[in-house]
Amino acid sequence: MPYSLYSNSSTTHLYFKSLKRILLFRSLCSDLSIHQKDQQKLSTVNLAYDLHLGTFKRNEDKIEATNPLIITHGIFGHKQNWRSVAKALQRELDNFVFVVDMRNHGESPHTSECSYQLMASDLREFIQKEVLSRSRFKTVFLLGHSMGGKVAAEFSLQDAESSTPLLEKLIIEDISPTRSSTTTSNNSEFIRNLKSVDLHQTRAEIDKYLKKQIVNDDIRAFLLTNLFKPRGGPFHWRCNLSSLELNLDHLLNYSIKTNNLKQKCPTLFIAGKKSEYLIVDRDKEEISQIFPNAEFVEIRGAGHW
Repeated sequence: MPYSLYSNSSTTHLYFKSLKRILLFRSLCSDLSIHQKDQQKLSTVNLAYDLHLGTFKRNEDKIEATNPLIITHGIFGHKQNWRSVAKALQRELDNFVFVVDMRNHGESPHTSECSYQLMASDLREFIQKEVLSRSRFKTVFLLGHSMGGKVAAEFSLQDAESSTPLLEKLIIEDISPTRSSTTTSNNSEFIRNLKSVDLHQTRAEIDKYLKKQIVNDDIRAFLLTNLFKPRGGPFHWRCNLSSLELNLDHLLNYSIKTNNLKQKCPTLFIAGKKSEYLIVDRDKEEISQIFPNAEFVEIRGAGHW
């Protein structure tokens, strides 16, 4: 949805209106359900990120109006996809906006492991080390799209069990954390397509080759944002295709396991009306059992990508 957001002005208006309503309005509930338990030490990685400061860059004494916002992207995504949205939200919220590269994406480390539990732990460590050290607030807003939405959901339940919760408000875009994505996903085919590319070709030649396999221009253009060319060498893919292929069953089949745990922070679920990844009439009841303070918004004319 973020990649093609600006193609429709009415869609864009409703999208930002929905985000502002949940982030700027007073919290519906501030008392998280805390359940402390011992957790296995996970092998986290340091996430690459962009920090959008707006006028804070010119005025170091300026005070944030709201909690910092963290944005997590979907599979094959990276922080640069969110640059326009992040800048617009920073102007509206007058805060710090961080956009991260999840592990095996963008400029973050490549690893063979790529579970949602690990990615949520990466995110928690990032917030503790990079975000709260800069902010006057002790909690954050979190926005996740697609795979990043499932990371955000997993993080939110880990956070509900923590003795030091970090989450103030949550937005999950166009994904149901209670349902697998296998029936709606072409990701395995996309991985095969990208791995078959001759990276010694020009960008135009690669696009021409992929056009025969990925006919949707928007999706192909989105995937091609992963191409980068180091000085003096052939193209490379920013995302770790081998790890994504290895872990794809987990990434698609994951659905949140709660053990009757609830995340009570104000939560907004945004669904693209043209998408099947989150269908409000189908998914609302099950999601609301885990997120009792959830609101749901459907964006007319919007798909998943």
